Amino acid sequence: MDYDENYAYIFSNGTIPFYDLNKKEQGWFTGYAKKVTMQGKAQILDFYDDKILLKNYNDHTIFFIDGSRNRVSDIYKDIYVLPDRYIVKNENGKYIIIDKNFQKIFDFEYDVIDPYLANYGLYICGTTQNGIEFNQFNYANMKFDLINYAGEIVMDNIDQIYGNYYKISSDKSESYSSRYSKFIESLKDIQYDFVGDKFYKEIY
Repeated sequence: MDYDENYAYIFSNGTIPFYDLNKKEQGWFTGYAKKVTMQGKAQILDFYDDKILLKNYNDHTIFFIDGSRNRVSDIYKDIYVLPDRYIVKNENGKYIIIDKNFQKIFDFEYDVIDPYLANYGLYICGTTQNGIEFNQFNYANMKFDLINYAGEIVMDNIDQIYGNYYKISSDKSESYSSRYSKFIESLKDIQYDFVGDKFYKEIY
């Protein structure tokens, strides 16, 4: 089980997860204390409605399955969960926004969707295809679009949004190309914490 000094962590559907690192086994206890076990290199990220969100550690892909363990969504490289939709990175490495039925909501695709303002129904979106330059303080000179909940561009070509800064490392002991690659990788990454993440980071 995963817990801290405050409480034990549970899945969104109220079931209690368990992990056995030695057996590489995981699963959950139902409300009736029934133990349901799954094996293999796949992490149960969470339950949403009657679907299970999995991460396959064989190829580091993410997808939804149903109760019969059939895949019911496309395959994604990354995911960020919102109350009624998901931000996902598709197999082309582009971010899109999908609904609870895994259908694309907006037509646009971006290299970066920053969920910093997502709780306000706003998405910070940008591209990296033309390369990024930095000012004298190592902050990125980037242009972003601010998109609202309905998919409309509220503002475009924005330099900075609400104190959210993108900065390259100033560590001179590392080559510039290495620092730049790490910056791009971090910029395109989207962080969302799931129950059990620390166990799987330890194994895989």
